[in-house]
Amino acid sequence: MESVPDGSVRWGMRLKSVESDMSLHFENGVVERGFDLIVGADGAFSKTRQFLSSEKPFYTGLGGYAMAIPDAAERAPDVNKLVDRGSVFSFGDYKTLNGQQLGSGNIDVSYYAHFDEDFTKKCGFDVTDVNAVKDHLRKELHDWSPELKTIFERCSRGM
Repeated sequence: MESVPDGSVRWGMRLKSVESDMSLHFENGVVERGFDLIVGADGAFSKTRQFLSSEKPFYTGLGGYAMAIPDAAERAPDVNKLVDRGSVFSFGDYKTLNGQQLGSGNIDVSYYAHFDEDFTKKCGFDVTDVNAVKDHLRKELHDWSPELKTIFERCSRGM
């Protein structure tokens, strides 16, 4: 940020749309014009995508959960030892369970598999409740190695 001229970045300005005249329309009603270059870095549903491609984002069939083990060395020494300051990636049956050690000492845990697009509406549980997610994963990964299942069992929060 030190190399960017003062006033170039204005925090709290949420972009609503980019129009064909390259004007930026913000949710607070402000409109900015006169740009030679606009960089869109707001993900799959970027407001600038329409200027690069007519292709619309679509659901690929993959979905997942993100959870965490805060202070893993203290709270989950077994998982901390397994991950060993790196990452563990496990794949099978079109599913993946991963653990990654962060510099903070936390371990980020993710699970991905094939889900119907409306899974979160029809699954019968709250996908933001880490305990409900762990119940689901116990069923999904019932025949996986107990050592690998410990990765999600030690999670204490979702992300």
